[in-house]
Amino acid sequence: MVITNPINPPRRLKRKRVGVACNTCRSLKIRCDGVRPHCGTCQRRRDRCIFKDDDLRLPRDGGSPGTREDVIVIPPSQLDYGPLCHESASSASSVTTRGTTHDRDDAGVTAMGLTVGPLDRDQNTSREFFGDSSTVAFIQQLQQSIPPTITGPRSGHEAPCRSIDLHNYDRHPKLSTEPSPSVELLPPRPLADHLVDCYFSKIHTLYPFVHKDAFFSAYRSLWVPAESSRSTNTVHGLGIGDITVNHTTFHCALNAIFALGCQFSNVVQTQRETTSEAFYRRCKPVLDLEFLEGGDLAVCQTLLLITHYLQCSRTPSRCWHVIGMACRLAQALGLHSDLGNERRSFAEIQLRRRVWHGCVMLDLAISTILGRPAMIAQKPVTPLPEAIDDCYLSAGAPTCKQPPRVLSRVTWFIETLKLYDTLRKILKSLYDNAGPTEAGNHMPAGNTRQIQNIIEIDADLENFKTKLPEALMWDHEVLRDGPDNFQREKCLLRARYSYLKILLYRPILAQTLRNSNATLCSESNDSTHQAPLHSRVNLDCSIYCVNAAIDLISLVHQTCNTDLSSVWCYNVFYAFTAGSVILLAGLSQSLVNNVTQEALQQSWQKCQSALSKLGLYSSTAERCAENLRTIKERCSITFPHSAMSTTNILSQEQPSANQFPTFEQLDNDGNDDLVSEGTDYLPLTDDLFRDLDFNEDTFFDPFWFSLQF
Repeated sequence: MVITNPINPPRRLKRKRVGVACNTCRSLKIRCDGVRPHCGTCQRRRDRCIFKDDDLRLPRDGGSPGTREDVIVIPPSQLDYGPLCHESASSASSVTTRGTTHDRDDAGVTAMGLTVGPLDRDQNTSREFFGDSSTVAFIQQLQQSIPPTITGPRSGHEAPCRSIDLHNYDRHPKLSTEPSPSVELLPPRPLADHLVDCYFSKIHTLYPFVHKDAFFSAYRSLWVPAESSRSTNTVHGLGIGDITVNHTTFHCALNAIFALGCQFSNVVQTQRETTSEAFYRRCKPVLDLEFLEGGDLAVCQTLLLITHYLQCSRTPSRCWHVIGMACRLAQALGLHSDLGNERRSFAEIQLRRRVWHGCVMLDLAISTILGRPAMIAQKPVTPLPEAIDDCYLSAGAPTCKQPPRVLSRVTWFIETLKLYDTLRKILKSLYDNAGPTEAGNHMPAGNTRQIQNIIEIDADLENFKTKLPEALMWDHEVLRDGPDNFQREKCLLRARYSYLKILLYRPILAQTLRNSNATLCSESNDSTHQAPLHSRVNLDCSIYCVNAAIDLISLVHQTCNTDLSSVWCYNVFYAFTAGSVILLAGLSQSLVNNVTQEALQQSWQKCQSALSKLGLYSSTAERCAENLRTIKERCSITFPHSAMSTTNILSQEQPSANQFPTFEQLDNDGNDDLVSEGTDYLPLTDDLFRDLDFNEDTFFDPFWFSLQF
């Protein structure tokens, strides 16, 4: 017989307190154990278990990321590259694929402006605005201004429009109704270390928005007991990694870094998009208004990281809005001003300048891609950050300096900021992104003011190139393998430079093709006819544009699957943009004669080859290659008959007999005869554009911008 002591009754177990109950248990006012994604009560009742989104956010207690006791520490026996994170099987299955997590995208384009939808679409279906600097506006301007030509009537044997296989592409994906995963869940330590290393070796060296040492101090504290981590975290004012930064903000930044690291990871290559999307979904708490209201430097840094990730997504609107949030928050924090710097450390001032100029750069890049007005329209007055590596940028030092004869990794970032000043001039002088351009508003080809602007900006680009540090200077020789630590930076800077050349001369190329009317064609048949001076200038600018496209395609083809490459999406954008210029060049006999048929054909093949290689990373590359091929084939169907060719010039196998000056030979004092006897520009026709049905989906400017990694 068991006798209980009435004086000391058995201690009643205290019910474990649950922080948040699910919506079902809350509405029924029954007990909930709070287990996610499905609580025990809902599992027994077989009810749908949903937790309120607002309750998924942790309270803003100001604690550091290393001071919480509930951070998951993974036992060594569980360390592997298998499961993405510490989620149950049902939770892992709720990590939706790319077709179910993206916002509705009526335009069918990526955030970098690439079409992933069919070409034959009603141009009035898009609700988004794409302005003058986007390639679609470039094509539409040609369509609106091309006069009827001598082309014969349309044949009744035209090939049907080729549709693009979009079997796996959901034009109207539905948002996931599953609860968002906890922001603080961590992947296995080896995988986490690998993704962080990918980010800092491939992206941070180009965009130093985060102080590396400050980040790693907080990152390492995640894997040790909270008591040990308190002594390592300090107040330094450098944003991410500071002990005063909200722990949720830090984890959002960490997940953004994981998502970006996936872009360069071979470990998760087979599931790159799904894995990176899962990490991105955990960044969403920082996008809430309450974080902006109490935002700090760390939140602004996190928004820049998210913007970088979204550039490779299929959500242009989301990318556009996030960079806008980053710019507004940066202004609210006073990053655009030096007021109060006397109270800040040297390192904090440098980080603030990096973040501010990063906001300006990405804002300008994304605005250029989508053809919209930049939020920060004027050149920043805040001084550029100094070229000092993070390891020499100490928060406690009154001043910091880079050791002599040691080139800082920040140098590439600073030189890119200088190059973006030239981009700003190009947009202001040659493009109008404020709204739809009225008919007849375009300056005529050879306009003195336009040509003067192009000459001045071209001089700026050449001056920029000559003043580069020796380690960042490039040549046009075959890239060499070796110990050159800045070889990748050379390639990326050269790619940006080549694209700015395309952007600079493209308006002249467009006007040249628009003005190729029957009068010019008939005059060119007279061997005694001398082309006007403005035609020579226009031809020269068009040749420069085509040669810049050839150089860009060659660079992408050579590096797209090497360690010298940028992230895959930027390479796709480069290839698509330059490839569209090659197609347009094939419509002008004079351009073919000068650039040579062989050069155009080789460049086209390299473009298709590069996109084929990039198809291993994303189906976007395959769709872009298919769209370019579709346009090329349609051009060959309706291409005007000429003495030189009865088919598309790009399809000819034999090069032109006449060899004309190359890109380098044309860069002289203007003494060469820039125009051959074949000065006729094969006209684009109304029938051609009617067949192509160009609209918002046909061409978008795949500007790296930022591009860039």
